[in-house]
Amino acid sequence: MIRALCIVSGTALARTNALSSSSLSRTAAAATFSPVRFGHRKANDPKTRDFEKASGKGGAVRRAVRHIHYHWRRTGRVYREDVEAAIVLAAKAAASDDGGVLDKDGDDLIKCCGGGMVDVPKAERAQIALRAWQTLMGEGAGFQPTVSHFRTLLHVQMANEHPLSAEDFLSEMASRGLAPDGKTYEMLVLARCRAGDLAGAEELVDSMVADGNAAGKAVRDAMVVGYVKAGKADLVEKEVFQEMSNRLGVAVTAKTQAIFITELIR
Repeated sequence: MIRALCIVSGTALARTNALSSSSLSRTAAAATFSPVRFGHRKANDPKTRDFEKASGKGGAVRRAVRHIHYHWRRTGRVYREDVEAAIVLAAKAAASDDGGVLDKDGDDLIKCCGGGMVDVPKAERAQIALRAWQTLMGEGAGFQPTVSHFRTLLHVQMANEHPLSAEDFLSEMASRGLAPDGKTYEMLVLARCRAGDLAGAEELVDSMVADGNAAGKAVRDAMVVGYVKAGKADLVEKEVFQEMSNRLGVAVTAKTQAIFITELIR
């Protein structure tokens, strides 16, 4: 009886060991094939150079940017070294004969320069974004910006709290044969309001309407921020909630009230 129990116990132990070994093997295999970040590597690292071997227009940039976004989705962060490496690849693509950078890849590269770089100060993120943008706009880059690309840059720089000149921004768009749409105007108005520049914001609203874009709730809510930032919170009720809301034909909502209260608390 004792001998039989020993045999059964030994068999069960052997099966357990076999299962454990199998699990460890699968774990090791998974680790072997999991993607590895390319930041923090030396420039002459063979794995880093693999990005430059990608074929097609802007292949190296496309592969690098997709790699960044893959880890961004997984970890919630973007690494400065990875973005700067991608900018270098974009510059190389512009100087080569492979046609430069695809429009979508350029847009995704700009997106990497915002809040995803949680370990990088906002001022430095803004400079990295500008460097990426200037690289994409450079001769030979093959990048054809659209209004959407300009909005991406605007969104990133607003998140970076970078001082913006609406005049320069609109002038650059015009030089590319582009006209701002309503959403772009709304973002520029909000940027002016966050800076407490009420006069500049109102000028933008006038231009927005003159260009055939309707000013609505987003503009009115932005002006609430502008009045508080400019130290005119006491005028919000009369000039924004009443006069502007009536002029634009939009009602004061709970969201508008919440924005007002939040700005007062700050």
